[in-house]
Amino acid sequence: GKGDQANLTDSHKGTAIPVVDIKTCLTSQELMDLTYIKMDIEGFELPVLQTMEEVIAIKKPKLAICVYHKPQDIVDIPLYFNRICPAYKLYLRHHTNWVFETVLYAVA
Repeated sequence: GKGDQANLTDSHKGTAIPVVDIKTCLTSQELMDLTYIKMDIEGFELPVLQTMEEVIAIKKPKLAICVYHKPQDIVDIPLYFNRICPAYKLYLRHHTNWVFETVLYAVA
């Protein structure tokens, strides 16, 4: 997606896929009840994590965040977690023989 568009396009079928902010999908209570967050959202991981900063810092859910879409994410996302929640222990795992599927795990 670009800018403030509310759709992504399925590259295989050309179908528009609606996109909504996580805060519109979950109530405040549901956000505070999160225990595990997994993200593979094509380079938008850090901006989405930033919208959930308070929940992450307070509730410390387990995290599995892809860090291979943008070269700087492998540095910026761990630094971000260290800043908002130093209690997290960070683990990096690469799941394939290709350049894809590098995941940062955060556990408090």
